[in-house]
Amino acid sequence: MLIIYSMPHFVVDFFCVCGILDKIMIGDSICKLCGLETYVNLHHLIPRSKGGTETIPCCPTCESYLHRTWNNGELRNIYNTVKSILQTEKFKSFLKWRLKQPSTVLFKSQPGKFRDRNKYH
Repeated sequence: MLIIYSMPHFVVDFFCVCGILDKIMIGDSICKLCGLETYVNLHHLIPRSKGGTETIPCCPTCESYLHRTWNNGELRNIYNTVKSILQTEKFKSFLKWRLKQPSTVLFKSQPGKFRDRNKYH
């Protein structure tokens, strides 16, 4: 993931032309999952590798948690809406912890040891 907090205008134009603007932090906004005002990137509700095009603003901490917890098949078939993600006990527990952290601090998670690593579901 490319993280750029301030960049020249020509760099933004280059990323727009290359079609990778959604991988750049798009500045201060509100995460749709935790509700904190922080830096966000665009998270594909259904992974792009599974044909997803719809995106939501999501902080790197929440996005990292999603990809650590569920594989792309589960994100495509089960957790493909904000509502379905917010209703899970795992995410509620994570959210309880996340809301205690400063919104300016971003965390990156490693894949969980119980997550199914088969990306071809």
